[in-house]
Amino acid sequence: MRTATTPSLAELAEEARPTADWWVSVARTLDDTSERLSLEVEADSAPAGAFAQAITRDPSLSNPADQVTREGSRLIDQVRALRRTVAGVAGDGTKASWVADQLASLAHAERSYLRRSRSIVWDAHCRDLGGE
Repeated sequence: MRTATTPSLAELAEEARPTADWWVSVARTLDDTSERLSLEVEADSAPAGAFAQAITRDPSLSNPADQVTREGSRLIDQVRALRRTVAGVAGDGTKASWVADQLASLAHAERSYLRRSRSIVWDAHCRDLGGE
């Protein structure tokens, strides 16, 4: 039995070839990214989520947590918007380069979001351990 893996947004951006397989991979990866980010944002911002726990440890993290939650929601919206666009242009070789640029931009934004969200949790953990 073979397990299929979904390429990352960055991988698809780098390997932009307007083949049917590439377009299908783009659509699937955007769907997977949207679902994964939705779960991530929901888990972090839930009443008992990682951000709530961080804010309990250090209330000064409330504003950064709100900002990162909004950033995550905007990112999800961007991923879904690109997915809708891809549904309309898939197969059009003249759009592949533009889509690849959008994928690279989303990959960068996702890395930034994940880094910032983890930083909030890490800061709360370090401050709690440090006794501040």
